[in-house]
Amino acid sequence: MKIFKGLGIVWNSFVSSWSLFASLLVGTGVPTAGGAAADGLGTIHFESPGGADAHDRIVRGVKLLHHMMYVEADREFTAAIAADPDSGFGYWGRAMAIVHPLWPDIPDASDLARGREFIRAGQARALRTERERAYLGAMAEFFREDLGPSLPARINAADAAWAAVAARFPDDLDAAAFAALYHLAPARFAKRDHSRRLQLEAAAALTRIAEQIPDHPGALHYRIHALDYPLLAGRALEVCNEYGSEAPDVPHALHMPTHIYTRLGLWDKSAEFNVRSAVAARRIWHDQGALNSHLPHALDYLAYADLQMGRYARANEVAREIVTLAGPYQATNRPAMAYAFASIPARLAIERRDWAAAARLPLHQPAAFPWGDAYVYCDGLVRFSRALGAVRSGDLKAAEIERAELAALRDRIVAVIPGSYWAAQADAQIDAVDAWLRLSEGKTDLAVAVMRRAVETETSTDKEAVTPGEIIPAGELLGELLEQAGRHAEARAAFEAQLELSPRRFNGLAGAAEAAERSGDAAGAAKHWRELLEVARDADAGNARLDAARAFLARHSDM
Repeated sequence: MKIFKGLGIVWNSFVSSWSLFASLLVGTGVPTAGGAAADGLGTIHFESPGGADAHDRIVRGVKLLHHMMYVEADREFTAAIAADPDSGFGYWGRAMAIVHPLWPDIPDASDLARGREFIRAGQARALRTERERAYLGAMAEFFREDLGPSLPARINAADAAWAAVAARFPDDLDAAAFAALYHLAPARFAKRDHSRRLQLEAAAALTRIAEQIPDHPGALHYRIHALDYPLLAGRALEVCNEYGSEAPDVPHALHMPTHIYTRLGLWDKSAEFNVRSAVAARRIWHDQGALNSHLPHALDYLAYADLQMGRYARANEVAREIVTLAGPYQATNRPAMAYAFASIPARLAIERRDWAAAARLPLHQPAAFPWGDAYVYCDGLVRFSRALGAVRSGDLKAAEIERAELAALRDRIVAVIPGSYWAAQADAQIDAVDAWLRLSEGKTDLAVAVMRRAVETETSTDKEAVTPGEIIPAGELLGELLEQAGRHAEARAAFEAQLELSPRRFNGLAGAAEAAERSGDAAGAAKHWRELLEVARDADAGNARLDAARAFLARHSDM
């Protein structure tokens, strides 16, 4: 069994719970009565016809769907069909496991064909309940052949279909949960005002489910997703604490609260739960023999949290670890793997302001991963980091080359995933590089205008769930650019505006403190320096900005 040595984890503290989850994965766990929480996955009341074995498999499969453990759910539904070939819910579940409505992976033509076949096979069986027919019919809408390649069109069709199922069976809380999930999913593609409405509507429906079953896995999990936005995140904190303890061996359940901890700048909590998630994901890797997306995803959030707390040594260990994660790679959610592979080394360089290292970042590591157009936005992330590193370290020729590569990638991103968060990110990244190039030419006003446009583009879009945050927020880059231009009061305002969206970020707090100090506001500087020292109370020794904070506060001990 592989041990996560680099993070200093005491493996034995987690081994005691391994046997239960291993039995779950291979389908030999203790059967549950009526969906009770004896299996460590929460509680549902899911009625399913057929024998006891098929019923218990269906119940576990539905719970695993709610936890977004899609590979494991598919195994349960496959076993249910083997136990009861007329299990309509078994065929429905296999189709459901193909679709990951809040994840960045997109079903391809073969996925869609498989889903249609599962639906057809289920509908051809001697189904015993109208609920089975309704569930199969809802997912048939997603897999319709006439919808073409558009994921938003399929999500919207499923949203309407699940709403109808939930209305038809008002006492079916799992139908209500899936209806809320598919109502939330279109928010990924909607304009901000409309997306907020969808999020709040989904969150309200999920709250009603939790009032009846407090540990319902879908009600807790999907509500975190619904509130995973800066202005809503505070409402999810209580849910996070509940969900984080509901399924202690499920890596995604352990990781999911850290979306909110990240939004609120609770870095120690994020690090704690992502360490636990990584350990659970490694257990699955060991059992299944293929790397799952849960491990690199947890490591990305862990590295992000460590960097905000000034724990650079451990973040560096994570960066070294990530490039060693060789295949075979699970097919499910490879975009999350690709993003983590690209983002962690970039974060390490840019958060530490090691511009020379940023300019030298390698493409396509690990080399064994099947890189291609599906992950072109990850190439864009690396090219942006290289360009920014080059211009900030004075190599303007290299910066221009990388900027041109980034612009070409932006066109490919638009072609592959038009109208996406990633296309908007590419626009903001190009503007950011251009702004710093113009500043290097002495065109300060133009540089500021272009950088402000980057901020506007970035803040007009909601981040994808796959990322804890941008490699560097455009608002921080604006603050740093204004600082270099000597416009300290404007710089402070830029940093503070970004901190409203991304609270307690190390470089945001340090930048705001420095700008306040240089603009003559010692009290404002002291406030930001104190918060930074609290955030980074367990930081590695020798951090120059933390030393500056302590020196400033020593000089202004009366504040």
